[in-house]
Amino acid sequence: MTAPRVSILVPAYRAGAFLGRTLRSVGGQTVDDYRVIVSIDDADAQTVAAAEDFAADPRLTIIRQSRRLGFVGNINFLLDRVDTRFFCILPHDDEIAPRYLEALLAAAEANPAASVVFTDMRQHIGDLVFELVMRPLDGDLVERIANYYGSIPGGLPMRGLSPGALLRSGLRMPDTLPDGRAADMIYVLSLLIQGPGIRVAEPLYDKHLVGQSTSLGWGRRSEDDPGWRMASWTPAVVAQLRMLAALDLPEPERLACMAACLGHTMARRADTTGVTARGGVDGDLLLFTSLLTAELLSGLQPGDDATAALANAPAFAIGVSRLLTARAADAHGARAFDVSATLAQAALTTDPGNQLARHYVQPAPPSGTRMDLLSRLLGRKR
Repeated sequence: MTAPRVSILVPAYRAGAFLGRTLRSVGGQTVDDYRVIVSIDDADAQTVAAAEDFAADPRLTIIRQSRRLGFVGNINFLLDRVDTRFFCILPHDDEIAPRYLEALLAAAEANPAASVVFTDMRQHIGDLVFELVMRPLDGDLVERIANYYGSIPGGLPMRGLSPGALLRSGLRMPDTLPDGRAADMIYVLSLLIQGPGIRVAEPLYDKHLVGQSTSLGWGRRSEDDPGWRMASWTPAVVAQLRMLAALDLPEPERLACMAACLGHTMARRADTTGVTARGGVDGDLLLFTSLLTAELLSGLQPGDDATAALANAPAFAIGVSRLLTARAADAHGARAFDVSATLAQAALTTDPGNQLARHYVQPAPPSGTRMDLLSRLLGRKR
């Protein structure tokens, strides 16, 4: 058996009913130069037994955690143990087609600058099956980020094949977000900042949403506790904006990236906040991200008066976000603006009363008024 080129990382938690399906799909690969590490979070007997059914395979390592690490902690534990040229994350309830590794390795070898190589995905929800396809992520940095925020299956590239060298330079999932909410999105954003993402245009990955799925858990808790929904999503938005604001790009391109993030965030109104202000505007989330964005862009520190004014009139916060998007659109073609408009239109399809989305599909304000208005909204002079 040749030395492994790939580490397949399987974070497992209460997965006794379906881990066997995942590991069988790994054993059916058309290449064999890989190893598998299964980390069983807060190890229970049923999941351990399901993993041990495959213990005869010398490529498999089973690690039993004596305590709960959580979604992010368990993945980072596995990432710390990668010493191969490539690695991929395979959640405990998913499965891969026999040619999955073969196709990814071929694409990775042909694209040495890629930070991640991924395939199309079939998502299974009960008897329903949806095929999910990412927009192209192999252009320049601004194009990659705009297309990422314009795609629905944001976590898809998380499951792709990446170079182990990225881990040695510090790549990990962020471990400071409540319950790991949106940590996969920030992880993928980190990958795309490092290099292009290469799509293999075949549905070689199957994602199964089962009762224990992390994403379903986030959704259920969001429905039961709107306050948590707000508290968990806002730090994720803040983290992404900070990453984008720190990019070594000319300001117009940096703005385009941040506008794409905000457009995506605001268009997800129904999913991300349970706090709705007058007129259907998500006041708290919009206020928080808008203030942070204005601060990052201009170095301004919004005073108490400005904060109170925005809190009492969420339309002002809409204005700040809208200014950002419009400035980016003028400075960098229509890339980020188109992403925001497309997402807003999609939001209106499902929620015709979404005033924020309706605002984003309107024409940009006149170019000569933007910075004056930004200063006025913040109550400060530039």
